[in-house]
Amino acid sequence: MRWFAIILLLIGLGFAAFTWTKNSSNASLSKNMSPVWGVLVRPFALDVVGKPTTWEVGIPAQLNYTQELGAKLIRANIESNDPAMELMINGARSRDLDVLLVLEVDGKNPVLDASIPTAALYDQGYAFATQYASKYAGRVQYYQLANEVSGTAAHQASDTGPTLKNSYDLTYDKNRYERVREYTRGLADGVKAADPGAKRMVTGHWVLVDIMKYLIDDKVDFEIIGWDWYSDMGIDPAKKLIDNFPALDLPGLANKWGKEFWLAEVNRESGSFDNQDQAQASYLAAVAKVVQADKRIKGMTIHMLPDMAAEQSKTTGALGLVTVKENSDGTWKFDERKPAFATLRSIFLRQ
Repeated sequence: MRWFAIILLLIGLGFAAFTWTKNSSNASLSKNMSPVWGVLVRPFALDVVGKPTTWEVGIPAQLNYTQELGAKLIRANIESNDPAMELMINGARSRDLDVLLVLEVDGKNPVLDASIPTAALYDQGYAFATQYASKYAGRVQYYQLANEVSGTAAHQASDTGPTLKNSYDLTYDKNRYERVREYTRGLADGVKAADPGAKRMVTGHWVLVDIMKYLIDDKVDFEIIGWDWYSDMGIDPAKKLIDNFPALDLPGLANKWGKEFWLAEVNRESGSFDNQDQAQASYLAAVAKVVQADKRIKGMTIHMLPDMAAEQSKTTGALGLVTVKENSDGTWKFDERKPAFATLRSIFLRQ
C-alpha cells in the first residue's frame, strides 16, 4: 500500500507540474500576442519662452505617467539636447519601457532640400542613422525612418515631372519618390549596421499606401509598416472606405508584403480641444479595442502623452492625455489626467 500511495503522489505531482507549465506557456503566448501599447513623450512639454527649461522634471514625470497608463513603449523624436536624450532613454530602460526613436530632428528633412542631390541622400541617411543608432545601440528597440514618407513623395499641384501611380486615383512625384527611396535606404542600412537587433519602421498616412510596395520592390529593408491614424480616417484601419473603391485593409496589405503593421500615431483630430475630453476618450477607446481584437496589428502609439504648455491656444496643444497648468510665476506643471487616460489604462492593463 505504501508503494501504491507513493505512485499516486508522483502522478499527482507530475500532473500539477504539467498544468503549471501549460498555464505558464499560455500566459507567455498571450503576452506575446498582445499589441505593444505606446505613447509619444515630449521632453520639453512644459517649456515656455522666457522661463527655464523643464526637461529634468518633465521627462521622469512622463515616464512615470507611461507606467501608470499601462503602456510598454515610449515614442520620441530626436532632440538636440543630449543630456535630455540620455535621461529619457536610460529612464525608459530602468522602468522596463521599450523605445521607438524617430530618426528626424526638428522636422528637418533632407529629401526636401533641393540643394542636396539625390545621389548624396543615401550617404546622408546612413550617416545620420549610424550617428544615433551607434550611440543608443541595445537601448532602443525600434527606429522610425523619418516621418510619413507617403506625404513627402505625394504628387502636388506644382509638380510637372513624371509620376508614379498610387491606388485611389492618386499619384506620387517620381523625382521625390526616388529621393525618399535613397534617403530611407540609407537610414535603414545605417540602423542595421549600428544596432542590428533593433526593428525599423517606415510610416505613411491617409490612403497613400503604394509607396510601401515601391520601397519593398526597390529593396529598401525594414520590418514594420506604421500608419498615422486620426479620427478623420475612421476607427478601423482594416475597413477604410474610399468613395466607390473596395475597402482598404492596411494590416492585410502589410502582412501580404511581409511586414508587421502598427498604428504609429493615433488620436482624435484636435484631441480634447474646446472641451472635447469625452469625445477624445471615446475615439481612442474605440481604436484601441479594434487593435486589441485584430491580431494582425502589432502595436499602437498614442499621439501624445502631455498637452503642450506653449501651444495652449492651438489644437496642437490639446492632443495629450495629461493636461498642463500655469503656475503663479509663469512656469507650467502637469495637472490632471484626462478621461482618455483612465479609459486607455483600463484597456492596456487588461492584457
